[in-house]
Amino acid sequence: MTNDDLRLTPTMSHTPSEVIRIINDEEIRKFKLGVLFLVVAISSWIFGLELLNAVLKGDEYQKPWMFSYITGSCFALNLIPDFFSSYRNQKPAENELNGRETTILAIIIAIIYYFYNLFVMLALQYTSASNQTVLSSTTSIFTLFIGMSLGIETFNLQKLACIIISFAGVVLINWSESGLSKDSGNKFVPKNPRLGNALAVLGALMYAFYMIVMKVRCGTGSRTVNERRMFGIVGAVTLVFGIPVLFIVHMFDIERFELPPNNTVSSMILINGVFSVISDYTTILAMLLTSPLVTSLSLSSSIPITIFIDKIIMWVTDAPASKSGHVMYYFGICSILLSVLLINANLTTENQLIVEVIDDALEDAIREDEVLSPVLSPLLSPHAQYTTGATIRNSPGLQLGIRSPLYRRSPATQFPFLVRKVSGFDLNNDSEDLDERVGEADTEEMHLTVSGGRNHKYRVRIVAQDEHTPLLGSDL
Repeated sequence: MTNDDLRLTPTMSHTPSEVIRIINDEEIRKFKLGVLFLVVAISSWIFGLELLNAVLKGDEYQKPWMFSYITGSCFALNLIPDFFSSYRNQKPAENELNGRETTILAIIIAIIYYFYNLFVMLALQYTSASNQTVLSSTTSIFTLFIGMSLGIETFNLQKLACIIISFAGVVLINWSESGLSKDSGNKFVPKNPRLGNALAVLGALMYAFYMIVMKVRCGTGSRTVNERRMFGIVGAVTLVFGIPVLFIVHMFDIERFELPPNNTVSSMILINGVFSVISDYTTILAMLLTSPLVTSLSLSSSIPITIFIDKIIMWVTDAPASKSGHVMYYFGICSILLSVLLINANLTTENQLIVEVIDDALEDAIREDEVLSPVLSPLLSPHAQYTTGATIRNSPGLQLGIRSPLYRRSPATQFPFLVRKVSGFDLNNDSEDLDERVGEADTEEMHLTVSGGRNHKYRVRIVAQDEHTPLLGSDL
């Protein structure tokens, strides 16, 4: 997918209601494509995780440092399209990070991502894949906590409650694992679940740092990044600088450098690396096409799936069940899931996605050309109409590399949060109903063009009636 795939082809409109319809239809198209990417991301991530779980639980090849190196290096596959002239000569998006900025960001991400992978690999040696998945969901809580510490996020009691509930869930899961037998002889029985769970939490913390870096560097909506190329550079950096790391851990006898013992293990490692590339890249695309809210809630569905798969594996391999703590374990899982749901619900509701996207586009158009004010203002929600003349909001939002249309507007920017659905446009709308809802705002026929679409940001402009060319600005 190229940058052009995330943009709307400039489309001509003759009435204000047509502008609304164009944006509404484009957002619905992107949402459906984003859901498809989410299915791919979840499926590939779970498959790769279970492959790793099978290898690391055995005695053949317990090399978490090597696994992290191979997994991170596989991201270099994203650079393959750059060897073709059509991609190499592709015009960069407006306000896209340049080569130097992208490389610096990729180096930072490569370091963080390597240690994230390392903690995940180490965790799988000692705890179950389902525990690792559940505890990885605490990333949202860590992101919130770090953001509040840095002044990026605002504090309120609901957010504090989410942090406390999530921490309680982690404690309950660790406490419940005490009944597991460590000497059962079955490789799928966690060897040291408390240590593994602690490592899984550290992995979630590293992923939270990754999210914060992406948010600070290119999460304001004013700057964009070529995600495919950035991940490719992450892989190249890991491929080159990971070798000295492996040499150091070998020299200090932390992990001896050894190649996989057979083709089966080699294949499982490489397949996991490829699936990791697919999963992470499609997750980023899903965020670009839908929203961080939809993406994070959808990825949480991997938790019951991995628990179900782990139970099947334990049943097939005749692994002994925990002697105690079943209720406590599942109560801990529910606590973490509840905290994730609450923190995401605190941001906004799903039905406000397209409402705010449309309001953003109309407000920006009015600011850019006051001639459009009497034409487009009737289509704004009451809150947006009240604040159209205010300063443009600059809240970074909650996302990986994109400005989310779902963030809670800060009072300092004079853009109050949409407390109710006003304009009536959401993901369940039928385009045929739009004329009836906004027809009263239509004026005499005019020539408008709608373009952009990247980061859910559109531009509405007047075009010359004789030339049908834009009079203002350039495409986003």
